[in-house]
Amino acid sequence: SLVIVGRLITRKPNDLNLFLGAGATMLIFAPRLIFDLGFQLSFAAMAGIMFIEPLVKDMLNWLPETLSFRETMAQTLAAIFTTLPIILWQVDQLSLVSPLANVLVAPAVNLVFIFGLSLVGLGFISAVLALPATYLLSLVLSYVILVVVSLGNLPVASVNGSAVTWVVVVTFYIVMGWWMIKRQSVEHKI
Repeated sequence: SLVIVGRLITRKPNDLNLFLGAGATMLIFAPRLIFDLGFQLSFAAMAGIMFIEPLVKDMLNWLPETLSFRETMAQTLAAIFTTLPIILWQVDQLSLVSPLANVLVAPAVNLVFIFGLSLVGLGFISAVLALPATYLLSLVLSYVILVVVSLGNLPVASVNGSAVTWVVVVTFYIVMGWWMIKRQSVEHKI
């Protein structure tokens, strides 16, 4: 909403302010979210996609752009980088196949959205009209499940993480936050 309002009044929003403001607003209304693993991982992944992905994408210019492969890989690696400390701390396990799984599943996510949305719309009109979208959605979801189960069953799919403490996690995010603020101030000077 703030991005849309900013565009309407012809102001470029400050990504860091929007990101932190959204998190703060959520925590004001539901303070217990700070302890929720889903919130922690989503917030960290979004930070990676917003602030780290552009840097990673520049380093991956040797990858093809076909089917958004480079962008998908950059987003995946950025999200892994920013969620890794939390995963090692809270889950104590590290997936070695998640980059490949994300790249293989990413195109299907768009199809899930398209077929799912059309299914919702067509379902209100007629169950018969919704049937083709249901079959297509089932096929796409079967592919996603096949990829996840196949890669998850590999003997090297994951390894036990080290004993990362909350102090290491907090230090990592303080350093990352300092770096993001520093980078943002350099971009505004240019």
